[in-house]
Amino acid sequence: MLKHSFDIKKEYDALSPSLKVEILRCLQLRHFKKNAIILQEGDVCDGVYFIRKGCCRTYLMSGAKDITTSVAIDNQLIFATDSFLEQEESSEYIQAIEDTQCCFLSFEAYEDLLARNLEFNKFVRRVRDNYFINMASMLNSIRAQSALERYEYFMEEKPMFIQRVPLRYLASFLGMSKETLSRMRSQI
Repeated sequence: MLKHSFDIKKEYDALSPSLKVEILRCLQLRHFKKNAIILQEGDVCDGVYFIRKGCCRTYLMSGAKDITTSVAIDNQLIFATDSFLEQEESSEYIQAIEDTQCCFLSFEAYEDLLARNLEFNKFVRRVRDNYFINMASMLNSIRAQSALERYEYFMEEKPMFIQRVPLRYLASFLGMSKETLSRMRSQI
């Protein structure tokens, strides 16, 4: 898996004071209890969530089975990508997997900031580029690496995920069964 470093909080801290004030005016603080469903399939993802403290995942349903498509912890974003960008019904759910505090930026505020502020456009481009790099890296990893290699990468590069994301969600995200992940963990 490609090793790529991006710190959204560091990027945000580098913004001009005036833009930070504009962004702060648009944010809404939201709290979610562990296991709360933040977005349901069929709803429109009307904003992005910056996780101040907590852990969330996005997932799809395939029959009775849920498939974790992303996980995010402190100082990361979570949203249903297609639904947010296209403002159409989501095929994904968003779930808090810990008690979670988020800053919510609505789609309308996001669009307004993009329309009025070049610096915000550049910030969003860096965030999007990072997102695309991470998604491409994950897809390539699933295609080219063994389950053990993917897990070892997470142990090395994302130890907080290993500690905080329940085994069944982590296994699903890494493209393996819970039993395979459990077996690998006992061998390491």
